[in-house]
Amino acid sequence: TNSPHATASWNPWNEGTLTLSTTENALLFIKANDNGTPSQTICKVDISNPRNLGITEFITLPKDRQFTGIGFRINSENNIVASTVNSSGNDPQAVIYRSGDATLVTTVATTATDVKSFLFNKTN
Repeated sequence: TNSPHATASWNPWNEGTLTLSTTENALLFIKANDNGTPSQTICKVDISNPRNLGITEFITLPKDRQFTGIGFRINSENNIVASTVNSSGNDPQAVIYRSGDATLVTTVATTATDVKSFLFNKTN
């Protein structure tokens, strides 16, 4: 189909390409490129009516960022936290958005070893 589809995630119980909203009946996923690799887009699916799933492109990462294998999650403050690197695979950053309206909250420089803490802990 021509609808956006999710990229594969090797650990469905861990960080990855899918997460559920904590405030609305919605599923968020990293949109796959045509070749199956992660794009820079998080899509949102309204799952309140399974017969009519509304899919919207919700967040696009900054131009020079791409997702890391850790992916994204909603943290304890109900923000979407995306683990990213630059196009060369360096400069890890947590890019944080409000989950309600996709407003960019902040970008935080991280290291490869501490980026996971941003996915589940307080970020501000």
